[in-house]
Amino acid sequence: TSINETQTLENNRQHRTKPHKSTANLGDLWAQIVNSTKSSNQKMLSHASLIGLDRELNLAVLAVEPKYVAKFQKNLTHLSRIITHCLKQQQPIKVIIEVKQ
Repeated sequence: TSINETQTLENNRQHRTKPHKSTANLGDLWAQIVNSTKSSNQKMLSHASLIGLDRELNLAVLAVEPKYVAKFQKNLTHLSRIITHCLKQQQPIKVIIEVKQ
C-alpha cells in the first residue's frame, strides 16, 4: 500500500469510529430509521445498531449480531436506501457492517 492509501484507510477508520454527537443520539436516530420502515424491515433492523454516522462522507456504520451479518451484507443496497431516505440525504449513504461484540 502506498502512503496515500494508508492515510485514506486511516481517515476512513477515524470517521467510522467518530460518533455523530453522542451514542444516545445515534440510538435515537436508529430508532427513527427502524420505525420509518415497514414491519418486515423493522424485524431485520432490530438485530443491528447504528454505531457511527458521518453525514459529510455519507457513511453509516452498523453493528450487527454475528448470525445476521451475511443477511445484512446481502441487503446493503436496500439498507442504504432506507437510511438515505430517512435522513433525507442528497447522496446515497454507504453502509459499513461490523460484527456486534
